[in-house]
Amino acid sequence: MKSHLLGARVLVVVAHYDDETIFCGGLLASLRDQFTSLTIVVATNIETTSAPRAQSLPPSEGELERRRLRRTAFAAVCRLIEAEALELNITNLSQSVTRDQDCYSETTLGMAAELLSSIQPADFDAVLTHGRVGEYGHPQHWCVHDAVMSLPFPAETSIWGFSSPPSHDFEHRHSASTKNELLGLYRDQGDHRPAWVPANDPRLAPWTGDVEWFRKLR
Repeated sequence: MKSHLLGARVLVVVAHYDDETIFCGGLLASLRDQFTSLTIVVATNIETTSAPRAQSLPPSEGELERRRLRRTAFAAVCRLIEAEALELNITNLSQSVTRDQDCYSETTLGMAAELLSSIQPADFDAVLTHGRVGEYGHPQHWCVHDAVMSLPFPAETSIWGFSSPPSHDFEHRHSASTKNELLGLYRDQGDHRPAWVPANDPRLAPWTGDVEWFRKLR
């Protein structure tokens, strides 16, 4: 994988603010000086960290503060690793959605169109994004994967998905302290929410150490 990144114009496309740090922050920080350029796209908006409500309610002051802090954290991560930041603000899918539902297909097609209006596929040599299974089964991760894989990247562009043992093709070891510095930028969720500690979340804990895993998608 490292040979594909040497001198590459790298594109990272993720579903949510913090996914860029959780799943590949260690690799990006440790290899950034080997890239020609780095662009990170966050696909969804910050309405919620999980599923949108069936009926939209005015956000509380605490929720507005959380959203501001997460956007601020994303901007800080991108500054630290010298990445261009793009935000598409697409509405999150429900956690219960499945790939065979119309809303899933519509969101995936819309996301692909938004990506094409924001980036030129021919401008990138390597792409990092969510795996088909969505790491821990998150539908919005599936959607980003499917949208990215539908884009007309040149045949020579390599595409890598976030993965985990034993289905990975490449294992990247990095400085845990550097990654923790990036994760720490997302820790503050405001006065009305507990601090965000991904190591305490069983879904995310595997990616909070000193290793990240990737699978070649193309």
